[in-house]
Amino acid sequence: MEISRKTEFVLGLIGGILGSLTAIMVMTVGGAASLFAAEGAGSVTTIGFIALLFSILGLVGACMVKKYHLLGGTFMVAAAIGGTISTAFFYSVPLVLFAIAGLMALIRGGEFTKIFKLWWFYTLVVVAFVVPIIGVASIASSVSASNSAESSDHTDSSDSGSTTSMVDESSNYDDTADSSQDSTDSITTEEKQDPTDQSETPKESKEEVPADYQSALNQAESYSEMMHMSKAGIYDQLTSEYGGQFSNEAAQYAIDNIQVDWNANALEMAKSYQETMSMSPEAIRDQLTSEYGEQFTQEEADYAVQHLND
Repeated sequence: MEISRKTEFVLGLIGGILGSLTAIMVMTVGGAASLFAAEGAGSVTTIGFIALLFSILGLVGACMVKKYHLLGGTFMVAAAIGGTISTAFFYSVPLVLFAIAGLMALIRGGEFTKIFKLWWFYTLVVVAFVVPIIGVASIASSVSASNSAESSDHTDSSDSGSTTSMVDESSNYDDTADSSQDSTDSITTEEKQDPTDQSETPKESKEEVPADYQSALNQAESYSEMMHMSKAGIYDQLTSEYGGQFSNEAAQYAIDNIQVDWNANALEMAKSYQETMSMSPEAIRDQLTSEYGEQFTQEEADYAVQHLND
């Protein structure tokens, strides 16, 4: 007597429809997340697509269960396994429907043991496990790589903050030293001043320069003496939000009034590259003039390369 497979067909059909809707929902979430550059968004879309393929496989199994109940049942069981591994609890309802329909198709009729002799049974089982596991592994790998990148960025930010702090502390030390030197010069000038000249109006001095302008100049001198920076490099460091944070006017005042041999600074930087990084003269020249490097002028870089071995 021919066994009716209507129950397996209906359960498999409903499971396939619900599974397809679930997979499409997951793909939509992944697509929306990718618009905001969310972590693992592309992988979410991938596992949604995998779940959709397994749902279609389950539908095919439901449609052929009446004529080929062992093959159709295996398709539905594979769909239940693959869809669940891909989308986890989102696939819970299709999992139950496919599992019941698939097992009924395999067991009813007394031919269950035959499937263990069929090569395609083992192939489908392996595919049902391996394919979604690969998709889930890709998500884990993507998230891990993203976390590693964030950790690296955080470390770089901390290093940058530490370097800025060290430079600022040096600048403060130089400010104190310059202030002491100014006081000493003032006392010496007063001692040497001719009493007959005391009625004369004093000329403009540093006291008339705004405090932030003078601080910018002191800090610029510190950058030049300690780090041998270029004129453009010092200006950028003075105005940078991660550096001195001075106004453009204060930074320009510092550049206009600093007494520096820029050729000598370029030469010191060139020797540093040669000693610590073993760079060639042409590579040193490019680094000295690069807008992402030291920002010396071409003439200053040429001078440094010409006197590199002096």
